[in-house]
Amino acid sequence: ASVSLRKELKHDFLKQIIFRVDFKGLLDRDVDKCISEIRESLFNNGFVNDDARVESREDQKTKIELNLQEEDAYGNINLDTIYSFQSEDQNESLEISKTFLKLAVAIQQNYDGFDKYVNLLAEVIVKLKSKSPFFKVIRTGLRKVNLCYIYDLKNLANYFKKGAFNISETMECMNGVSCKASEMHTVFEKEQFLINYVRNLQEGRMMINRNPLVVYQVVLDIEAYCNDVKKCELLFKDKEVIQKTITSQNELVFDCYVNSLSEDFKINLTEVNFQDNNIVGVH
Repeated sequence: ASVSLRKELKHDFLKQIIFRVDFKGLLDRDVDKCISEIRESLFNNGFVNDDARVESREDQKTKIELNLQEEDAYGNINLDTIYSFQSEDQNESLEISKTFLKLAVAIQQNYDGFDKYVNLLAEVIVKLKSKSPFFKVIRTGLRKVNLCYIYDLKNLANYFKKGAFNISETMECMNGVSCKASEMHTVFEKEQFLINYVRNLQEGRMMINRNPLVVYQVVLDIEAYCNDVKKCELLFKDKEVIQKTITSQNELVFDCYVNSLSEDFKINLTEVNFQDNNIVGVH
C-alpha cells in the first residue's frame, strides 16, 4: 500500500536525506582501490564533481556515539581520508572513507524518490566489502528531515494526526499557556530496525511581503537504523540483500512519515496543484 501511495503523492515537504553506513576493518589503501574502480560508475550516476582526497576529522558527536577512538595510543589525532563526490548542482554529495559511507541529498524542488540511489549505494558497499575480509558494518541509518511552516497552531490538526503532534491536548493540561516550542522523540522497533521518530515544533518569525509574521516551524525527523553488529552482518550479506535492506529502511521511514499526516492533507498532496495558504514549505 505504501508503494502505491508513494507514487500517488505529487507534493511533499522533504528537505534533506542522509544515508550513512559506518564500518570497520578497512585500510586507506583498500578505499583507494575501491575509489579507482567506482569513479566511472559514480560519474555515470550524476556525481560529476570529484574533490578527491579530503583530510578530515570526524565530528566529536559521531565519535562518542560510535565509541570510536579519536586519538591513538600516542595522543595523535586520527585524520580520516574522505573522498567526496558531488552532483553538478551540489545538492547531492557522496563521501567515502575507511570508516563510513555517507550520501546527503538537499531537496530543492523536485524529488525523484530514493529508489534511484539504491543500486549505486549497494554497488559501492559491495566494492568496499570486497577489499577486506575484516570489513564489518557496525551501523546503518537512513534519515529524512521534513519541514514546513504553519501560521496558526490551531490548524495543526488539519495536517497532522494527534498521535504525531498532541500539542492542543498538552496545553489543555496547563492553564492560560501558549506554546513556544515542543520536542517529542519516540523510538520504535520494526523488523530488523529501530526507528527514531522525532517531531519538533518551534515558534519563529518569517518575512511575508516584507512583514514579519509569527509562524510555527514543524519538523518530522525520521531515521530507520540498525546498530546491532550481528544484525548488520545479515543485512549487508551481498548486493541483493543490501538493496533489500536499503529499500526496507526507505519504506519504514516513508510509512512513519505518511502515517503522521491527516487524511485531508494526504489527499491534497496527491493533487496536481497544491493550494493551501495556511501552510508554507510544501513543494
